[in-house]
Amino acid sequence: LLEPRFQRLLDNMAASPMVFRTVRFFGSLNSGARENIGPTDSGIVWPSVASRIGFSMTFNPLAALTSRGLTPFVVLSFFPSAVLSSPTLPPSSFENWQRLIRSFLDQLAAEPRFGASAIRHWWFEVWNEPNIYAFWKGSFSQYIDLYRATSEAVLASGLDIKLGGPAIAYQPVEDPNAPAQLMQTFLRFVSDEPEVKCDFISLHRKGATFGPDQPEIRRLIAAAEETADMALAIDPARFKGIPIVNNEADMKVGFDI
Repeated sequence: LLEPRFQRLLDNMAASPMVFRTVRFFGSLNSGARENIGPTDSGIVWPSVASRIGFSMTFNPLAALTSRGLTPFVVLSFFPSAVLSSPTLPPSSFENWQRLIRSFLDQLAAEPRFGASAIRHWWFEVWNEPNIYAFWKGSFSQYIDLYRATSEAVLASGLDIKLGGPAIAYQPVEDPNAPAQLMQTFLRFVSDEPEVKCDFISLHRKGATFGPDQPEIRRLIAAAEETADMALAIDPARFKGIPIVNNEADMKVGFDI
């Protein structure tokens, strides 16, 4: 986000505030090395348990957003070395992960460029596409454990922020019902454990195109409606009014057109 080409992109977004308001990004917790989509590096945020946790490589890009009036949509990912040597493999214990989350939130609240009152309006999402192996090399049950541990750390911080997930990817799979089944599992988890913090539901359902100027959005709408119907059927009181966010809804994948 600090490169000139992205600075120009952010300037264009800031020039259209009624169109672009929020920018989502991941890698906030393992920042420090260039990567091409798939996380492979543990970054420099927390190299070892004995070292200091530092977020300068994350805070400067965040400031590039907020200084332009854009709201950060922060994906809490991926693992630095102090949590696990692999950025995407679930650890045996989430103790250090919770320590990392607490430190991240505390430092955000203490940072003069942001502060506790500002981050109340940000969005914090637990991980990215836990049903895609490139991003999460564990089971969905282990993702539920990660979410629960993250919620505990957020609540322990005492800071008022918006936390959500599960950012499930709806993509062509052998079982087309698999993403919806995982979403149902997540919704039941949130319903069964009312102490878990969940302020929004997120998913990734991409559109399609037919010809150069014919976007097809029916399956985006269907995924959102299906999620809403499941949530209200499972626990209408818990999920009444909760936002459903499709934060990967692009029509063209690959950007070669």
